[in-house]
Amino acid sequence: MKKIISRQISMNNITNSKLISIALLLALLSTFFLSLFKITNYDFWWILADGHYILDNFEIPKTDVFRFVSIDKEYAWYNHLYLTGTIFYIVYLLSGYSGLVLFKALISTVIFGVLSASLKTINLRNFLLVFLLLTLSVFSVRFRLLLRPDIFSFLFFVLVYWIVLRFKSGTGKHLWSLPLIHLLWVNLHGGYFAGLVLLLTIIFSEGSKLFLNKQFAWKLTGQIKVGKLKALSFYTLISLAAIVVNPYGVRAYDLFASFIATHGDLNSQIETARVGEWQGLALTHFKGLGICFTSEYGVILALFLFSCLLVRKKNDITDLALSAGFFYASTVSIRFIPFAVFVMVPAIYKNYSCIELIYSSIPVRRLLKGIIVTLALGGVLLGLRGLSVPPTFKFGLGLPEGKFPEDAIKFIKTEDIKGNFFNTYGIGGYLIWQFYPERRVFMDGRVLDNIEDYYNMVDSYDAWEKLVKKYDIGIAILDNNEKDFVEHLNSNPGWTLVYWDDSALIFLKNRREYKEAIERYGYHYARPDFMDIDYLDQYLQSGETARLLFNELKRNISSTRYNSEARLALTYLYFYKGKKHYGNAIRELENVVSSRPELARAHSALGWLYMQTGRETEGLKEIKKAIQLDPHDPVANDILSSKNPLH
Repeated sequence: MKKIISRQISMNNITNSKLISIALLLALLSTFFLSLFKITNYDFWWILADGHYILDNFEIPKTDVFRFVSIDKEYAWYNHLYLTGTIFYIVYLLSGYSGLVLFKALISTVIFGVLSASLKTINLRNFLLVFLLLTLSVFSVRFRLLLRPDIFSFLFFVLVYWIVLRFKSGTGKHLWSLPLIHLLWVNLHGGYFAGLVLLLTIIFSEGSKLFLNKQFAWKLTGQIKVGKLKALSFYTLISLAAIVVNPYGVRAYDLFASFIATHGDLNSQIETARVGEWQGLALTHFKGLGICFTSEYGVILALFLFSCLLVRKKNDITDLALSAGFFYASTVSIRFIPFAVFVMVPAIYKNYSCIELIYSSIPVRRLLKGIIVTLALGGVLLGLRGLSVPPTFKFGLGLPEGKFPEDAIKFIKTEDIKGNFFNTYGIGGYLIWQFYPERRVFMDGRVLDNIEDYYNMVDSYDAWEKLVKKYDIGIAILDNNEKDFVEHLNSNPGWTLVYWDDSALIFLKNRREYKEAIERYGYHYARPDFMDIDYLDQYLQSGETARLLFNELKRNISSTRYNSEARLALTYLYFYKGKKHYGNAIRELENVVSSRPELARAHSALGWLYMQTGRETEGLKEIKKAIQLDPHDPVANDILSSKNPLH
């Protein structure tokens, strides 16, 4: 009988081991495909240009070579990611933009492969929970899995944590690799300090356990021996020393110190208020479009807190300290969310494994485990739902159509428009990639010393006029989004809009060298409105101005590949002309929802027009899309409540 039972247990263990392996494989395949989305971030471009400069000149730039508003003193720009730029550029030369996306997807898969290895330091039994936790983790950090140096920081962070977890569990003796990891890390990205914080927190927590045990005879979960703590402390000190092995030496410590010291100063406040990744975590991040970014992190938090409540005194002080510390970091800036996820997920599974040790009742065990699995499943379903919200992450390789201002750059080059240009924050990296070394930018994602001048120019007409004169600026190249738009340019008599599409706007100063371009391409009636077309009414009172407005919109649509704003404005003009022009209005809106499927307003307007022309089924379908994208869309809600959407 004992042999039969022993054989049955052995077979069960083999079966479970196979299921765990399948779960891990499925999770890693999911990671690869969820990471396989097109290049969308602007900072990627100046990083790529940095690598280009380094390989062309065989040196790391000592001054800011990319801006005409630059600092001359050496090492004014602390280029902590020079090696990442070099790697990105080499991959680009070998395989283009598509190869870079594949490279990023592979790195992302390795990151979660190491995270799964961290889970294996715990006794893995529930293959379903393993799969759900890993997949939920991918959804939680997916918004940061971009072609940026951060992916190397995420990789080294989970690698350091895995090495320490193996060392603590007695299955690994690779602490000697920690200094080597940090030596490479400091030359790839400034996130190296996250690894140091991780190690120092572990040392402090484990030291606290030993102290409490010695002084009060407290037996705490996960306590290691003094010898192991000494070994970990020794290699951490070596890692701290390895940080200075970089082109900037001890300035590597200044990067972290200055971040802490200047977090509350003026420039930092200006930057964090407007740059999404530097904003602190808020409740708004867990609803609406948060489903594509941070809502899944909320599920991770809920799982961690619930699992900690379940195990009570079995909680590991080290897990609590790490999770609390990196959670706080995520409240300071959402860019630190991945680090919090990477320390919470192993803690969640560890706590799950402790349920059997704490609760003797089998029904209670099943209930509590079921709640944890259900929460994790809910988080994964939330992430899957977020995949249907366009166009946050466009699956595929290379570049998304119309995302970057390639047509605006082509316009400037074709028309040979010369002179210093003001540009908005986000677009700067792409301009560096396209123009350097022939031309230099005003601002880019590195946010150096002219950030205050930049926002003064964006916000104030008077500051604009003063600083345009100071820097001899004759061109303004702007991101076409409301957050970065220089609103006073729309009414500035000294400037004229000459180019306008979904990605970029170009204004020229009214001076002699631009006269021909302004006469040929200038807009005097149509303008960017950010989907607020009320400004059109003032031109519809006169037949002549209405005709000129109509001609400008038609000219824009015929000369640009993507301009949903111009098409929406033209739709309004057709609507204004009466029902016999509804067919033209519908054609324009169909084009808009095809190129910009995320615009709720376009879907609701199209739905209303469909209904007005007898296409009820199609109209209701568009209305439902509008509600899915924006539950507060007024036209869609009025239609659904059987009200007249025009009143």
